[in-house]
Amino acid sequence: KERTGLHVSTRVDLGQPADAARALERALEIDPANAAAWLNLGNARLHLDRVAEAAECYGKALALRPGDAKALSNRAMARQRLGRGDDARADARAAIAADPAFGAPHCVLALGLAAEGKHEEALAEFAAPARLGMPGLEHELETARAYSLRALGRLAESEAACGRALAARSNHAAARELRGELRIRLGRTADAREDFLAWTEAAPGEGRAWFGLGWTLAALGRAAEAAQAFGRAREHGHDPESVSTLRRATSLAESGQGEHALAEVDAVI
Repeated sequence: KERTGLHVSTRVDLGQPADAARALERALEIDPANAAAWLNLGNARLHLDRVAEAAECYGKALALRPGDAKALSNRAMARQRLGRGDDARADARAAIAADPAFGAPHCVLALGLAAEGKHEEALAEFAAPARLGMPGLEHELETARAYSLRALGRLAESEAACGRALAARSNHAAARELRGELRIRLGRTADAREDFLAWTEAAPGEGRAWFGLGWTLAALGRAAEAAQAFGRAREHGHDPESVSTLRRATSLAESGQGEHALAEVDAVI
């Protein structure tokens, strides 16, 4: 019974959640008491953004296997995405109580706390997945930690967390973008330019990368290059507010007022 759910779950891991969901639904018609199948159907539906249905599947798994740490942790994730923060935290804490060595619920709890602005508490929870190990998710964890550190004004530590995220996955866009912003705020605009330049080279169709490059070039007073970068950003669909704001930033940079140009562009991100 349990093997059916576990075997089909590999299709989710292989990027085939729709196929996995159909197979699991058929299996559950035959054996609705298969807790592993309900858990994996929840995973498949979560991958398909059928979040409310995923939460229901995890609930059915828990009805069959009360206190299962994986089902609790995954339902916490689903409930967090549904905006049910209190329920998500309750599930995450129950999962931690069920299996203190399981890193995932600590991560879910930390993300929920950060979303509510409770960044000190979030950082304490982020320490557990790092200690317990979350293979393949280091870049996500470190980026989330970096956002909490930035919110607390701990910019140098936030930049270091971005560096760890990029060491784990060099093409992680959120970490690349955040580190560029942090380096500007830390007075390292030239380093920020290198970050955004590397990003445009790795992902030339990413409008945010071109916008960040324009931002740094404007701050460095390189107005003509900034204008080109902003143009590329708009070509690739990233125009946060209006072209007029960016033109004003460029004109300020052309007049040697790089700090004011940075403030103009920063206001629309």
